Amino acid sequence: MPPYTGRKALVTGAGSGIGEHLAKHLVEHGAKVLCADINEAAGRQVVDQLNEGHPSPVAYFVKADVTNWDSVVNMFTTAASSSVFGGSLDFVFANAGVGVIGFPDKPGPPNIASITVNLIGVVYTMQAAIAHFREFKAGGRILVTASQSSLHPMRAEPLYTASKHGVVGLVRATAMRTAREGIFINAVAPGNTPSKMMSKYSTAMDNLGWSVSKETIVRAFDIFLAPECRYAGQLAEAVGEDVDLWEFPTPTKDRKSKSKL
Repeated sequence: MPPYTGRKALVTGAGSGIGEHLAKHLVEHGAKVLCADINEAAGRQVVDQLNEGHPSPVAYFVKADVTNWDSVVNMFTTAASSSVFGGSLDFVFANAGVGVIGFPDKPGPPNIASITVNLIGVVYTMQAAIAHFREFKAGGRILVTASQSSLHPMRAEPLYTASKHGVVGLVRATAMRTAREGIFINAVAPGNTPSKMMSKYSTAMDNLGWSVSKETIVRAFDIFLAPECRYAGQLAEAVGEDVDLWEFPTPTKDRKSKSKL
């Protein structure tokens, strides 16, 4: 049996890049997927491709702007009221993101699209997903697409770096509150993979050793989706052919290991 037979998933940013590949992977392994994207043409094209060769639909589209709360709520209302999904989702992927240069070299106010989409959009998606899982009392998995810049500063885009650092803090803290309810929240930090969003940075990122295939990224997501997995608030780094859990220091009163300045 495919590992996700009977499972229902919502993927934001499913119209391209990692989101598109993730949706395809889920469908290929038995899941039904609600594909959300602000780009209706791209999203519907992905859904049409996913449904090819299937006697009945396995993928559906909903237009969504993750920076708009009502739009985010509509994604979950669509899933809950759909005759196909018929209630609770099993997996939610907060994947939608942008990369915009607007700080600090340009004059005038900074372009904060990276903050609003990559961080606020994840806050909205997580909030609505948690409410959805609580409503159906069935638990679920929330997976967030972080980045190598969640771990290392990305010189070209300080605000993108800030947004992805914020995502990791959000995941780690929120997961501590929801794991007891069977709502497990984790993140994947991929390196550079071919996509429209990161095309202008590909060479520089590859030179840093940050390249990764979409297959390796999906393998990282699969780890957190395994039925026996009980990770909560963890970050899986996907670079090259490797997937590794990132070790975060535990807060302690013992400060002997720290250097005094």
